[in-house]
Amino acid sequence: MSAKKLCGWGEDDFGDGKIHGDMDFDPQGNTWALTYFGPVPKKEEWDTVYRGSWLIHYNCLTGKAENLGIPSRRGELALPQLRLRQNLFFGVSHSGNDIVVYDTKEHRMIYGGAPATASSGTPAAS
Repeated sequence: MSAKKLCGWGEDDFGDGKIHGDMDFDPQGNTWALTYFGPVPKKEEWDTVYRGSWLIHYNCLTGKAENLGIPSRRGELALPQLRLRQNLFFGVSHSGNDIVVYDTKEHRMIYGGAPATASSGTPAAS
């Protein structure tokens, strides 16, 4: 699988350099992953060309890969986790300012953005 081809990055585009985190697979061979920058974007690239981590679905038994887009604008989501029993895929940024939650059974985003505060349940200011 080529993330460059799947995400449509051209030779002059800023494209993420790696898949970050551990890769876990369900019994059907499915995994979900987040791209991660490498090298770190320059200050001006954060504001102009870096769009955020891309969510990718991949099946290692069929070889089918699917670009699911950018689940959280500008989020550098480095800490993914697949929760098989709950049918959930999580991603958290190093800063803790962005999280994503994806329903792997229903194939839909549940949430992408700043984490909610415990007391109010509303997204925290980033």
